[in-house]
This record gives sequence, C-alpha cells and structure tokens, in this order.
Amino acid sequence: MEVPKTYRGYNSEGNFVVSKTADAATQTINPNTVQTKINDIEEIFEEQIAIIQNALNDIVDDASQGIVANDTSLGENIEELTEDLNAYKETNVIKNELDWVYTDAQNAHDNLQREKNAQARQYVSSYDGVVSIR
Repeated sequence: MEVPKTYRGYNSEGNFVVSKTADAATQTINPNTVQTKINDIEEIFEEQIAIIQNALNDIVDDASQGIVANDTSLGENIEELTEDLNAYKETNVIKNELDWVYTDAQNAHDNLQREKNAQARQYVSSYDGVVSIR
C-alpha cells in the first residue's frame, strides 16, 4: 500500500529550505475500513442463512406430515433447501464477489496517494530557492 512521502528541498549550497509531507490518502479512502465492512457483510450473510435454516428446520416435521403430493412431502423439499443453503454458503460466493471491492478500494487509495505524493513533491520543487530534493 502506498504511503505518504516527505520531500525536503535544499538550496544550491546544500542548506535545507523547505519540506512537505503528502496528505494521507487514507483520509479519503481507507482500504482497511473497507475490509472491515466487507467482513461485517460476510458475517451478516452467514447469520441470516443460519436464521433461515433454523426456521426451515423448525417446520420440517410438520411439513413432512402435513402436505404430501405425488408421494413427496413438503418436508423433503425443505430439507433439500436447507442442504442447498449449506452448499451455497460453502461456495464462498459472497466473499468472492466482495473481494473485488477491497481490491478496487486499495487501487483507488494507491492512485490517490501517488497523486498526493506528486503534489507534495511539486510544492517543494517549485519553492523559491530549492535546487534539489531529497
């Protein structure tokens, strides 16, 4: 991850004239905060699937006895749906879909930090009396 850089300008005799540290891009976009929110979404997703599965499990017995059509009970369909939800969770589809959000946030942060670093360097290089930058 790109970090703010500090540039120091010196005059022709090698004496320090001015310095400038770039503003931190994390003030605008913080990939760590984005990752925290992604983790929150993943956790909520897991919790909600579990709530649905528990609700389905609570009615499976009644559904097995109450509704039967073509020798198939509604309970069997509910059990199948619960298994499908487990399989869906195991595919990590939500995590995979959200990974690009973090990558984009990190890319946006790094591009912005490079821009802010260039602005700080430009400030120092254009300062009166500066002939070299370190």
